[in-house]
Amino acid sequence: MRLASRSVLLEPVRAQASTFGDDPSRAGVTITPLEAVTTPGSAGDIYRALQTFPGVQTVNESAGLFVRGGDVSETKVLLDNAVVLSPYRLETPTGAAFGTFDPFLLEGVFFSSGGFGARYGDALSGLVSLETISLPTRNTVSASASVAALSSSVALALPGKVGVRATGTRTSTGLLFKLNGRDEFDVAPEGTDLSASLVWAPTREREVKLFGLSQSDRVVGAADPSVFHSTFRADRESGLVVLSGKDVWGSWSPSFSVSGSEASRLEEYQAFRLERRERYAQGRAELAWAPRTELSLRAGAEVERRTSSFGGYVPESDADDAAGAPVRFLDSRVVGVRDGAWLESEWHPWSDLQVTGGVRTDRSDLTGERTWDPRLAAALRIGGSAALTAAWGTYHQMPGPLAYDPTLGKPGLPPMRATHLIGGLVWGDASGESGALLRVEVYQKRYRDLVQLGRAYKLGDNGTGTTRGLDLFLRATAPGDIATRLSYSLVSARRTDPNTGVMARSPFDITHNLVLIAEREWRARWRLGATYHASTGAPFTEVVGAHPVEDRFLPEYGKPFGARLPRFERLDLTASRLLSLWQGNLSTVYVSVNNALNRDNVSGYRYNEDYTERAPAGSLFRRTVYFGVTTSTSW
Repeated sequence: MRLASRSVLLEPVRAQASTFGDDPSRAGVTITPLEAVTTPGSAGDIYRALQTFPGVQTVNESAGLFVRGGDVSETKVLLDNAVVLSPYRLETPTGAAFGTFDPFLLEGVFFSSGGFGARYGDALSGLVSLETISLPTRNTVSASASVAALSSSVALALPGKVGVRATGTRTSTGLLFKLNGRDEFDVAPEGTDLSASLVWAPTREREVKLFGLSQSDRVVGAADPSVFHSTFRADRESGLVVLSGKDVWGSWSPSFSVSGSEASRLEEYQAFRLERRERYAQGRAELAWAPRTELSLRAGAEVERRTSSFGGYVPESDADDAAGAPVRFLDSRVVGVRDGAWLESEWHPWSDLQVTGGVRTDRSDLTGERTWDPRLAAALRIGGSAALTAAWGTYHQMPGPLAYDPTLGKPGLPPMRATHLIGGLVWGDASGESGALLRVEVYQKRYRDLVQLGRAYKLGDNGTGTTRGLDLFLRATAPGDIATRLSYSLVSARRTDPNTGVMARSPFDITHNLVLIAEREWRARWRLGATYHASTGAPFTEVVGAHPVEDRFLPEYGKPFGARLPRFERLDLTASRLLSLWQGNLSTVYVSVNNALNRDNVSGYRYNEDYTERAPAGSLFRRTVYFGVTTSTSW
């Protein structure tokens, strides 16, 4: 017998540096809505679930995504490829409590902590791209009740491949704080969410979606960490409408999105009262072409217009922000138009090598400057399920509109710039939701033309900085069928201090960040989980003395960010049980204990009037018991 040789075509390597989840243009995701809800300590929030991945530092107890030594504003959030103007809600002086979106409104989540492709711009550090849920296949009515919120939703599968969804949620944390013996707020944080979508999807490849969201929330009474007694107030309203679509014509794949949004926020405490009103409109179109299986090209363009109005007052001096201090008044309007275009290709010269290269260009009339950002990424399979990854690129981002305010900022500031250099190793199943996976990455990020706000909204521009670090992610099944995930980040971040102009630690320089998650199915319908989180305390600038001026004392500051808060540590536990109460019904009962060890994680320090006494500002999230039920019926 004679054997004939035959070549075997291997599945092309598909790995991308610093990425979790999958690109919305590809099938399959890693971070699902169910994972966001069931991850212990996430409180059912997408951003808090993303905080369990490497590259995201725990700067405070907020839902903010501080990526690889960068500010939360350096991570861009997209919904159906439209920019989200107001990605957080229930904001306090120490950060936002939650992200904007209900996980069950979403179908896909793409998260990158750096090195993302040319089609994404105006972001220095990270990217979150969310995709709203598609066509419902069945009629469904759902309701949920917990100690902090009531929610209901309906999804209808209509004739002609048309679907409609609507959701309403009322959040009120009064009962939650009362049950857990907390009284930090004069008025417990509360909010309202209303959303609706209309979907037409005659085929799997062709789809048009219209999504709308309206939100409002209020926080009153959260103490400001800088003084013994201070009342904080924040009122926020926002709305977003996105029309998006996609299609496939042979080897061509066009897509588009058109969006409009508004947001207003009133923030008031001590000698601050700042009211911001913003309107945002964006259009985006993209065309992908795949003439061969080993080659695809993508080109696109976008344009946006952002109108921002500011009113109120801020302290005149960055050393005196107490009530009654001299203030500067604001009454201005900033209008900016930015356009961008990109070209990107993905090439598989052979099955073990993937190369992605591209370039994008952007221009804003606020800067009068056009930027060019080349980017390159590669993945090389080195055997079996192991691959080496690398990425390099230049990234520009516009400073926030407040930086162009004629009172507080400087009209004509250039765009900020960062250069990413990333190298890593991936072993295992990098795209699926289960199976062993190991990812190790080292990176360097260099900043130029940084614009930052310091104390009393003092603007620091022309800043520089460097971040170096290592990220480790391990997913495996431990003995006893326990699904485990381990994330570890090592970071060294330095940047220009906006208050003094000297090079110092970044406020987001969290040297060590460790997250360990363990989950197990028990008796078929029970799911138990625990998350342990430990990280180095955030840097802060100490008050080393004070001197009297008229009727008050002004603080004297030490070395910029030369001190650190105590170590952050937290253990969260959760348990849930699936039930089917009648045919077509699926219900879940859940209970969680956040910060089970009742650790008082320090978020800052409060000082008395002459700064001779200092007291820690304790955690807003001491041991908290949270429980509820959700039920849905389909037919």
